[in-house]
Amino acid sequence: MILWETKSLDNKKYINLSTPLAEVGKMLGGWNGQLIKQNSFRSQDRERKEK
Repeated sequence: MILWETKSLDNKKYINLSTPLAEVGKMLGGWNGQLIKQNSFRSQDRERKEK
């Protein structure tokens, strides 16, 4: 975070912000992974049905 790097944000506030943001990032990454899996399965099903 730029604010932390420029010392505009102290360590305690940085930790309070970064912890929930890291959790949200993990959740979004998991959600994205699930969507990719679902879409790849659907593409495979369509290809099988077309053959």
